[in-house]
Amino acid sequence: MESIQNPDQYEAIHSEGPTLVIAGPGTGKTYTIIQRVLYLIRDRKVKPEQIMIVTYTVKAAKELMTRLTNELSRQGIEINLHEMYIGTFHHICRRLLKEFREYTRLERNFIETDQFEQQYMVYEHLADFEEIPNFELVVQSSYINNRTGEEVTVPPWKRCRTICQYVNRLSEELMKADDMIRSRDEKIRVLGWMMKRYEKLARKKNFLDFTKLQTEAYYILSEKENVRRRVLEKIRYILVDEYQDTNYIQERLVQILGGRERTIFVVGDDDQSLYRFRGATVANILQFQKHFGSSCRVITLHTNYRSGQGIVSFCMRWMAKPDWFSWERMGHLYRYRKGLLESGGGKESVPSVVRITAEEDDRLFEDRVCHFIEELKRKGCI
Repeated sequence: MESIQNPDQYEAIHSEGPTLVIAGPGTGKTYTIIQRVLYLIRDRKVKPEQIMIVTYTVKAAKELMTRLTNELSRQGIEINLHEMYIGTFHHICRRLLKEFREYTRLERNFIETDQFEQQYMVYEHLADFEEIPNFELVVQSSYINNRTGEEVTVPPWKRCRTICQYVNRLSEELMKADDMIRSRDEKIRVLGWMMKRYEKLARKKNFLDFTKLQTEAYYILSEKENVRRRVLEKIRYILVDEYQDTNYIQERLVQILGGRERTIFVVGDDDQSLYRFRGATVANILQFQKHFGSSCRVITLHTNYRSGQGIVSFCMRWMAKPDWFSWERMGHLYRYRKGLLESGGGKESVPSVVRITAEEDDRLFEDRVCHFIEELKRKGCI
């Protein structure tokens, strides 16, 4: 991609106050984030430790660090990037908990667990969860196969995974076990007791799972005024990548860290919201402007540097098929208006090949996907 900023990128990089950048595929969102950081450090004289950059994955954080290091070196700017808060929400929450350890509710020598260890802890105590009255309303031990009519047993390990998914999702939504137990809905009461038993078990083993990293960081920032004040005095600029993939608690963390100055810069694309099954909600990006008020700016990057005009045009036609904007007439924002344009940056003009396949038989579709992956492996592509 060209090193010269296009007008949309320039406007985003130099924006003030809360800013939402809608960046469709190939529009240079990582480039824009890097140039935004350079602008803050080089032109605004912001110290690295006053900047927080949140990425969705560890891989994205490493790529950002590498590209930012290279660009700083190219411009002869010497700073220590390790002073900057860069990483996933979990990484940054972990760092905050270490810095303010004495204000947390964590016991000494806690054990940080990954997804497997969390699930194995539940597996060792599955019988305790199954003793919850009406547990089968939420986590079934068997089901009837609609195609064959046969009863199928759900393996214990899979039931444990379901328990962890429920507990994690409810924790990320900041639900309280005691409140759920008092519900009139039987399923919600079961979920409340499930959550309560899990929390008791985690405390007993002194386990800290990924979700707890976020909820505990949220606790010290929302409940401890002195901690919040010290963090806001230190971190002055927040940049969040892939904002469409954030969940409820992550949105709450962003709002707290934004403070009164609202120096929040988020980048994303509502069309690429893919992680609802992990608790992400596209509502965060759709309602960003509503949450941050009239001072919020929404800037759209229009120029695609990745694909030819044929693919870009097809993408726009395909996404325009549903009547997204009928929701606007009912007072709801369901999708941001976009208009991608091919950059014309010296790419050879060749016909584009686009194909969309839809299989009526799900098994046939899965077989095709598996075959495609195996072919890529055989050819050494992956």
